[in-house]
Amino acid sequence: MNNPIDDSTIQRYLDDDMSGVEKAEFEAALSSNIELQRVVAEYRNLSEGILFQKRRAMWSKIQDMEAEAERTSLQNNRTNLTNWLPWSIAAAIALLIVGGILLWNEQQPTSQELFADNFSPYPALAYAPDRSDTLTESLKEQAYRAYSNENYSQAVSFFEQMIAEENDTLTWFYLGNAYLENDEPPKAINALNKFLEYDTELKTQAQWYLGLAYLSAGDTEKAKGVLDQLSKSNTSYAENAKEIILHL
Repeated sequence: MNNPIDDSTIQRYLDDDMSGVEKAEFEAALSSNIELQRVVAEYRNLSEGILFQKRRAMWSKIQDMEAEAERTSLQNNRTNLTNWLPWSIAAAIALLIVGGILLWNEQQPTSQELFADNFSPYPALAYAPDRSDTLTESLKEQAYRAYSNENYSQAVSFFEQMIAEENDTLTWFYLGNAYLENDEPPKAINALNKFLEYDTELKTQAQWYLGLAYLSAGDTEKAKGVLDQLSKSNTSYAENAKEIILHL
């Protein structure tokens, strides 16, 4: 990133208060900086701890109100007040419970939200064309240029042509990423699984994007299976995989 990463930057990232460009830059730095990953994880745990304290305070308040309702009922059991006060307190308790449930639900992102929070397309590798096959290489150049320029629909078209014309396994990997950008998770799942059948050079990265593809498709069980493997690995994706699993 152009600017130093300070506490406020990390907090804006956790609050999803960054522009698309800022978020992409931050996540690029995050993917290669183990210390930054540790700090972000600590901030995230702190935020979850604050949420827990809020929920605990809410239930403590409910218990106090229930005790007050019982005392009031005993003191006023011969007045009309006894017919109203417990009901008003019960209604307040119900509102607190509903509010607590809503607060909890707000903190439990959907699989699609988890996908959106964690997905950033894998950058195109530097490509030096081999002029031995001008037509095919020209197609590769067009495909990777479109991908690098974030023209993913066009990139999909080129990558699909490449797969039809030659057996370049790396194409499946980038095609899967392009499908994800185009909101086509079933096709992305197929492409990434194809890549994993043929190639292991980018196996970790492919597993990460496959897990995200399952999230985007709403298949949380398969997403868990893939991400669980990553969470046990000694890679930069392990902590991110663990964080996602906590929300599934």
